[in-house]
Amino acid sequence: MKISFAERRTPNAERRTPNAERRTPNAERRVAIRPGSAVFHASPNSPASSPPAPGWGFFVSPNAPPAGSPSTFLTKNPMKPTKNANASVPATVRTSHATGIAHGSKPEKKSFHGFTLVELIVVITILAILGTIGFLSIGGYSSKARDSARVGDVAQISKSLDLSVVTAGTYPVPDNAFAVTYSGGTVWNQGTVGPLVIQYFKGTVSGGGINDKPTDPLKNSEYGYSSLAFGTAYQIRADYENDVPNPTAFNDENESQLVQAASADAGNPTIAYVRGNYGWLTAKTVTGSVTYVLAIPSIVTNSGTGAGNSLRIEANALSGTLLFNGKPLLNASSYNPNARTNSGVVFSGTGGLPASDADGRITAMVTALKSAYSGSDVVSNSNVAPLLSATGTGAVQSFGTAIVSNQLGGKATTGGGTPPGNAFACGTSTVSDADGNSYATVQVGTQCWMKSNLRTTKNPDGSPITKGTATHGGGGWTTDAKQYSCPPNSSNNGEDCASATTYGMLYQWSAAMNGSTTNGAQGICPAGWHVPTDTEWKTLVESQATTGCESATGWQCPNAGSKLAGGGTDWLAYTDGIRQNASNVTRPEFGSSGFDAQPSGFRTTNSNYYNRTNTTYLWSSTQVDASSAWQRYFNYSVPSVHRNSNGKAYGFSLRCVQG
Repeated sequence: MKISFAERRTPNAERRTPNAERRTPNAERRVAIRPGSAVFHASPNSPASSPPAPGWGFFVSPNAPPAGSPSTFLTKNPMKPTKNANASVPATVRTSHATGIAHGSKPEKKSFHGFTLVELIVVITILAILGTIGFLSIGGYSSKARDSARVGDVAQISKSLDLSVVTAGTYPVPDNAFAVTYSGGTVWNQGTVGPLVIQYFKGTVSGGGINDKPTDPLKNSEYGYSSLAFGTAYQIRADYENDVPNPTAFNDENESQLVQAASADAGNPTIAYVRGNYGWLTAKTVTGSVTYVLAIPSIVTNSGTGAGNSLRIEANALSGTLLFNGKPLLNASSYNPNARTNSGVVFSGTGGLPASDADGRITAMVTALKSAYSGSDVVSNSNVAPLLSATGTGAVQSFGTAIVSNQLGGKATTGGGTPPGNAFACGTSTVSDADGNSYATVQVGTQCWMKSNLRTTKNPDGSPITKGTATHGGGGWTTDAKQYSCPPNSSNNGEDCASATTYGMLYQWSAAMNGSTTNGAQGICPAGWHVPTDTEWKTLVESQATTGCESATGWQCPNAGSKLAGGGTDWLAYTDGIRQNASNVTRPEFGSSGFDAQPSGFRTTNSNYYNRTNTTYLWSSTQVDASSAWQRYFNYSVPSVHRNSNGKAYGFSLRCVQG
């Protein structure tokens, strides 16, 4: 190994060869050393024990650079050795204080490599995939965080509602509320938890109430809220971006177990979350003196309407709109109360709910509930399933008693047995009008009807009803003057008051209603009974055919007329008519319901008598307008029932229903 000073030059020192300028990428590595240090360079022939490795040189400038700046660099093979085999020292390279670049070398050229089109596409694709994964991950966490916030909001609202009913005895009416009604009575009010509800909490709940209105963390909208019109029960609705817990379990543990929904996209709520103390089975309403109990599995509907308006259950307003916990918002339950057995009505009656099953009405209600829910898409509901599995007298009575007492706000005791001396039992007991006439009763489905047409000449208070002229075609019936008439004679050219025992009297609409225009009014029926509504007629007719068969006007529900008719040969014979089939043989179903509709005939607005033994018209309490009302029409030649409206001045028959 030979040592030389930096200024020593040899003949070969200045020699340039083509290879002297050759550079390779990254060929030069530099390390600063302190000035004044020894300088080494080694030749390829240096012994293996020489300090630097072959091809390395240390160079130091004789003049010290300014303090703090590098003066020498370690350079790997900045210039290759000459081809002179005798040369023991490579070309001397001096460094510059200012640049640190070896004298005799050219500045290093940097080399850059570009991407090919294929490489660029691959890189972009990979970045897109990674970005998507990251975005979805962040979005998933965000949606779960929002759902957790919804859980907290709903729990807080629920707590305030429970505290408010303890303090005030009732729940607040929802903000922006609309009513869901049946037969003119409100079943529940639905709206939102808005400023009015929050103000109600502030006035009734001390400690634990809500001071600020909670809103959806994504949409900033108010949470949905429904409360029963009769009874203390509610449901709250929130829309989730993830699957919700068990549909009928509401403890904090399972509410927090949210699972990403396959059908949900982050930022797009698609799953319904419904929480509350509603019993998921029945709701009631009261119209006049009549109490109705309906099979309603949820009191949250997805249809909605403007604030202050109403949705009519009997108008199919709930068809496919009821929401359940954990179900997609756009795939609501197909359950429709109006399309089920007896139009979803499982009980109707006056005097409130039954206090026991002594008259069999609780058993009848449970039986109707089973029929309403059987075969529907809510049979797996944890409250519906026990209903459908309740069998045997004791189990049915216990279930029905619990519904009356716990869900409907009534007070009922378990048990049936023989009714007390003054207890009414439909089908066994009779009822009397203001004239003292006695009527047998019949249970048809969930309804209790008089078994014959009303024939009273007095109002319930004992005052007489005005009797119209008895002259056939004698006038006096052109307007609704609150009159009655005896039925036609056998020649249909005058009246026959003696036949009223069989056919009943004929009443103008205002006479039958005793001057009232309220749907479901008592009218001239005995206490505890009333003029049937159009909906109650629909329930009766469809109970003898199929649910939903009476959906418009005209002849509907095949063979229902034959089943509801009675009186034997009082009905004229007619091939394939109400009494006889196509073979002119009495239909096996004729009169099977026990309702016994009689061919009483009617009286027109020109005072003529018509169609005794072949026709009957029966009033409803439901008006069409100021001059007409709905009725049902039976004819000897048709086994169906006809629904239509007529002027109130006509003289038609009246059949009372209990409730």
